[in-house]
This record gives sequence, structure tokens and C-alpha cells, in this order.
Amino acid sequence: MKPLSFLIATFLLSNLAQAQHEWYETFPDTTSIKVKCAELVQDFQGMITAVDPTIDLQDPSPAFSAWGPFYLQPQNTIYLPLWDLSPMELKAFCTELGGGELEGERMFGLFFNGFYVAHEVAHALQFASHARADNEYDNEYTANVIALLYWREKGKQKELKACYQLAKTALLKLKNPIPEGEDAKAYFTEHYWELAKDPYQYGYIQFYQFVLVYEDKTLSDFNGFIKENIIQK
Repeated sequence: MKPLSFLIATFLLSNLAQAQHEWYETFPDTTSIKVKCAELVQDFQGMITAVDPTIDLQDPSPAFSAWGPFYLQPQNTIYLPLWDLSPMELKAFCTELGGGELEGERMFGLFFNGFYVAHEVAHALQFASHARADNEYDNEYTANVIALLYWREKGKQKELKACYQLAKTALLKLKNPIPEGEDAKAYFTEHYWELAKDPYQYGYIQFYQFVLVYEDKTLSDFNGFIKENIIQK
């Protein structure tokens, strides 16, 4: 018979494994998502270091924000949201586009507790490598490319496909906020903070870009894209 201490340790380890949470699912508390984000940052840094050891993300800190995820360079902080603590406006946005409350929560997990976390780390990379474009539209597009290639490297093809299907459906319900005849890059840059405050307007741009990136068959792998579009800037 195994000693009682062994059985207790096995039980505790089993419960711990069950309590671990994965990306592309909603997280239950701020601690678990911040711990997971710190792990992602370290993994991301390792992949960047393998391509160019001189690039240092300076270990962006994870923090909670109900309106995340987003990255603020002055604080070098990635702000992350939780479904249970999200504003009613954001929950309503996800519920409407997802097609129901359960579907809205699933959509939140896929994008806000999944894809866009790597997107925000990509913004940290843009600042750290001095590879930002002169307009915010291209900065967002590049971050979307880097995030998609990162998640592909991590075997998240099924989750990315689910994001793609949701983004395609969402675009049928959203209106393009760029007025007809306006230059999209210039308008988006000039009105960036105004658009960012409205999930319906900002959401259109992000979902539109995601679809374009997902459908782009010319993209290289993560390392190739970093070499060609970040290091050589």
C-alpha cells in the first residue's frame, strides 16, 4: 500500500493540473491569466532571441484591465481582461456578434483571452525593436501577422480557424468605420483613440485585418517574418 503522503501529493497535483487554464478559453481570475501571460512573454522572448539576441522586450508586466487586452509602452505593461469582470458594453458586443451569451463568452475567450494576447506582445516587440510604422493601421496589421504566426508555431490552428469563422460572421454585422473616399491608414491613425473606445468600430478594423492575415497564403513562418519585417527595419 502506498503511503498516505504519496496519495495526498498525487491528489493535489491532479487538482492543480485540472486547475490550469489554457489560452483561447476564458480565465476565472486575474492571477491565473497574469501567470500565463508571463509565461507567454518568456516564450515569445526566447523565439525572438533565437532570431536576434540583441532584441530585448524588457519583460513586459501583465496587469488586469476590464477593457483589455492592450499594451502601454511607457509602463511596458500588457493589460488583460476577464469575462466575469468585463463591462456590460463589451459583454453585449461579444454576445451580439457571437449569437448568444454562451457563444459570446466563447468568442471572448478565443480573442481576448487568446489571440490578442500575443498581438499585444507583438506591439511590445515593435517598440523594443524600433520597427513601428508611421501609421497605426500598419502597426495593428503587423501585430496581427506576428500573433497569427506565433500561434501557428504553438499548434493553435484549430483555435485560429474558430477565430477566423467568428471574424467572418462578425463582419457581416459590423459597419466599416472608415468613411468612403478616406484613406484608411490616415483616417485610422488620426482617429485611433476615438475608434478604440468603440468596440463596434474598432472591432471591424481588427476582424477585417484578421481575416486578411488568415487568408494570406504568402506569409512565411514566424522566424522568417521577424527577420524580413522587424530586424531589417
